[in-house]
Amino acid sequence: MKKKLGVYTNNQINKYGYKFSTESIEQSLVQTWNKGTPMFISHDYHRLLGWSNPLGVYISPLYVSLYGISSFCETEKEKKDMQDDADKYLKKINDIPLENKKKLQDKLDGFLSGNEVYMRRECNCVIDNDIVKKVLSDKIVIDEHDKRSLISVQDLEVIAPGVFEIEGYTVFAHRYFRRSLSQQNNLNDIFLKKLLALKDNSKLDVKIAIDPHSIGLKETYLTPSELEYWWGPKFNDSLLDIPTGVTCYKTDKEKVFFHGVSETQFWWHKQNNIQSLECEELRDMPSLGLNEDKYACRYVHSMIDEKTGLAFHLDGAVRIYKEEVFLERLDVDISKAGKNTEYVKLWRIDGEIDISLWKELLNDFYRDNHQVGEYLLGNKVEEIKKINVDKNDGYYKVNLVDYLPKSQGVHIFLSYREKKDFPNKDEVEVVSNIIEYSAIDLLKIIKKENIISLTINPQTQYIAFEDMDINYA
Repeated sequence: MKKKLGVYTNNQINKYGYKFSTESIEQSLVQTWNKGTPMFISHDYHRLLGWSNPLGVYISPLYVSLYGISSFCETEKEKKDMQDDADKYLKKINDIPLENKKKLQDKLDGFLSGNEVYMRRECNCVIDNDIVKKVLSDKIVIDEHDKRSLISVQDLEVIAPGVFEIEGYTVFAHRYFRRSLSQQNNLNDIFLKKLLALKDNSKLDVKIAIDPHSIGLKETYLTPSELEYWWGPKFNDSLLDIPTGVTCYKTDKEKVFFHGVSETQFWWHKQNNIQSLECEELRDMPSLGLNEDKYACRYVHSMIDEKTGLAFHLDGAVRIYKEEVFLERLDVDISKAGKNTEYVKLWRIDGEIDISLWKELLNDFYRDNHQVGEYLLGNKVEEIKKINVDKNDGYYKVNLVDYLPKSQGVHIFLSYREKKDFPNKDEVEVVSNIIEYSAIDLLKIIKKENIISLTINPQTQYIAFEDMDINYA
């Protein structure tokens, strides 16, 4: 097993403009220090990468960081054992409280098949074949294989990106908005947030596909958080100047490993004398949320008004290929590929679309696929908006400035061990065999403030350095 020491997170403002409190960092250590958690490639629960074991919280005058050891398998037995542990972990975090399971059963009485699965996602929910179609058959029409069976966002009460309320029931955007097209993974909230922001734009007709197989409890909603930074592009604004023909963008092995997309093809052509774009990504691996012999490739179609230079139609879908058909698809470009696939339309916009919005939607629909932004001349955002956060972490605070200058400061590493391993269970004991002599000052401060009961092992030896650095261990 390969092991790597790393910093998992800290309390500095991240690229999304917010930060984790010291309390939340410490709580993540409390919850995982003894067993750790699995790591997944690009937040995809079907692609196990390794195992993370938090070591402790490093506290300095300027920042707080969570350190840990990441483990990576080297043998097939290690992979099997880690996958078994990961499956147990996922089962545990997906379990919902019994009272919420009972609420769903009561609410859906008479509609459940008996083969339903309960899951903790954006909401506590139930996954069951065509459950939404059964419950809301007299309110909406859902047929995921009919591209006309989309629902206007004006008819939906938006709870959160991709989470809606219809007639008192909580439903979700189509599961194909999730990585690997899997019910286990999070929705593409970056794209959905921008799409649903158009709900009140009377000039646009915006429609979306609803997942027919899942219903949840509104009151259990929690916002998922993924910290893989996805950047917004800056583009050339002239769509009519793009020549007709097919352009292929390929990527390097590292991005293929993380995101599973090897190539994206862009085809500009005339469709009924209208400047049109078709764009399709080609995957390097199967879509594991379906099975191991199907490849689901995101696809976009758009048409441009030659008078205004603006798009008046934009839609996104998924093309699903069986393995043997996909191999044939790889041998030709998009202009010659035909439509020998399972096709599921996910969203559609009709009406005059601002160019910058058009490109943002295109880019964000293809989340994790950087080739789209590269093709449309995207550049990473250099200026990140800062948000000032000033919250009370809820901890007992000692003003150490009264004792030590901030430039010198106190550095502490906090970790947890089994309480049974310590003889004095109701107090804190310094058990290191050797500590730095300067640490006595900190111990005196703690005792003076009556924060905790603290004793020092009488066998402890002290050592003094003259390097002007103070270390506590």
